[in-house]
Amino acid sequence: MKMNWSKKNSWILGIAALITIIGIVTGWYLFIFVVLPLGLFFNKRK
Repeated sequence: MKMNWSKKNSWILGIAALITIIGIVTGWYLFIFVVLPLGLFFNKRK
């Protein structure tokens, strides 16, 4: 399955990177487990 890199995917990737950096710095890895299921949910809705 090939992914199309649209503007929406770039935003999601940027937000995920930001959350990962915040998680590494502060230890709030809970946000990663919240955002990943949301990303999968919105991806399948298409």
